[in-house]
Amino acid sequence: PVTEVSAEKSQSVPVWVKNNAGWWADGTITDAEFVNGIQHLIKTGVITITTESKSTNPVSDASDSKLASLQADLEKCADVIKAYERLNCERAAKLKITEYEYVQTATQYVVGPATFYFVGPEFEVSDSGQALLTIKMLVKNTGSNENVSLMCTGPSICSYDVWNGEKAFKYAATDFTNGNIVLTPGQAREFSMLFGPLVP
Repeated sequence: PVTEVSAEKSQSVPVWVKNNAGWWADGTITDAEFVNGIQHLIKTGVITITTESKSTNPVSDASDSKLASLQADLEKCADVIKAYERLNCERAAKLKITEYEYVQTATQYVVGPATFYFVGPEFEVSDSGQALLTIKMLVKNTGSNENVSLMCTGPSICSYDVWNGEKAFKYAATDFTNGNIVLTPGQAREFSMLFGPLVP
């Protein structure tokens, strides 16, 4: 709904707003009650909305009908009334979008019945000076009519080091440190591996 905006009055967030956000997250109040609280904040100027139009200009969004269709499916999830069912709907729709984006932009590696899609690593230096390397991939069961399992029996078995020629980045974590990722035929899943010195 459209809300009129008054001048901003304060930089602080009232306690009742924090309480409402917590209650909404817990399911104590409905989405409508939470939205009414946000609209009140906008009307009173606690939250301001700029009317500048900024174009994010996604390269393929407008011309890519498949992606537009997947995004429309995600938007339809907002019509689902029950929160749990809505979250499941959103999760499935987001995975389809993620899978589509990986297929369009990533390098494919076929290993047995699984296809791995790798866009490239992300490297970040934290405020404390720690270097962190994140490797995200999408893996899909593309070549089997049976379940495919990515398995790791323990951290010592799955300990990988990444070497840049000068320094080893020690293994920190993966999504399947102790256990496995099971993919049914045609199922895809995104997973990540994090490397960094002295990461607990």
